[in-house]
Amino acid sequence: MERARFKDCLLLIAFAALLLLVVVHFNGAVGLLGNLMGVLHPVILAAIIAFVLNVPMNAIGNRLEKLFAGKSKRPSQDVIGAVSLLLTLLALVLVIVLVTTTAVPGLVQSVRSIYDLIQQKLPLVLAYLESLQLDTDLLESFFSQLNVEGLLQSITSNAGSVLSAVVGTASSTIGALTSFAIALVIALYIMLGKRTLGHQARALAYANLKRERADRLCYIARLIGTTYSKFLSGQCIEAVILGMMLFVSLGLAKVPYAGVLATLTAVMSFIPIVGAFLACLIGVLLVLMVSPIKALVCLAVFLCVQFVEGHFIYPKVVGNSVGLPPLWTLLAVLIGGNLLGILGMLFFIPLTAVVYTLLTENTQRKLNEKHIKVD
Repeated sequence: MERARFKDCLLLIAFAALLLLVVVHFNGAVGLLGNLMGVLHPVILAAIIAFVLNVPMNAIGNRLEKLFAGKSKRPSQDVIGAVSLLLTLLALVLVIVLVTTTAVPGLVQSVRSIYDLIQQKLPLVLAYLESLQLDTDLLESFFSQLNVEGLLQSITSNAGSVLSAVVGTASSTIGALTSFAIALVIALYIMLGKRTLGHQARALAYANLKRERADRLCYIARLIGTTYSKFLSGQCIEAVILGMMLFVSLGLAKVPYAGVLATLTAVMSFIPIVGAFLACLIGVLLVLMVSPIKALVCLAVFLCVQFVEGHFIYPKVVGNSVGLPPLWTLLAVLIGGNLLGILGMLFFIPLTAVVYTLLTENTQRKLNEKHIKVD
């Protein structure tokens, strides 16, 4: 017991000395931390890539294990992991190819038609604004300098020139590309050896910490992994379903730009709470330039699809997967958005869910120890 207390005192003194050193030499500590982050940047990026790709990889691996369950010649975990990783990478490449060959040309055509429509309706809009005695010089200057047609033609006319431009740009940023390539290789090794890495991490924790603390650390790690996996997979599935529902519904209602609006809504649905409403507002404004009646139809379709998605699909797909009440979700969105923008909005929800779960469990444990029941 005395030895444990002496060890804790030494650790406390060492931490206080380190904190004092950082405070005295703050600028040097910040510079050292910046250099360390620069060195570890590929490793951090690799961990993020592996963490995201691990979600579909685990899903595919679970399917493969169920497929071979009960069979005499069952492949090993390493083989299942390698096949899962290969299928994940193939699926990612397939999605990229489908998006670039099917969705992008359609979006380009829709953007071109929207731009032509704005050019046609712009004189009427400017005349109306001038009738309200508003200054329209800035708006006229903006649209006169906007050359969407030339931009779209430069993107779609010559793939070779685009490729050479990409190569030229890549040569000027060879350092960033090298870091990304290194991070991708490290991420592949992490995903292939995640079982071994997990075993080593648990062995290190139990060897150097008390059993209770090691158990707690492993539990928190599992909770973080499970929460983020559920959230990311649920958000992806929910975005695809919402986009498909809107595309079919808007198409049946003969609302213009159905593909653009469905794609925009699917992408913006990753922004919690406000994303889908912003997409609805943008869609109604675009359709309003074509026809006020169609704009009302677009609004009605959006509301109906959002109602069905919010009450029947989202609770099943995402629902309470992260176990976070609406108030905490709103706070997570506000804090994450102020700190890191859209990525903060996306990743602070599961992070807040983990903190909320730990606080709830800790509070309930203390109440049980005190034999207190709060109504």
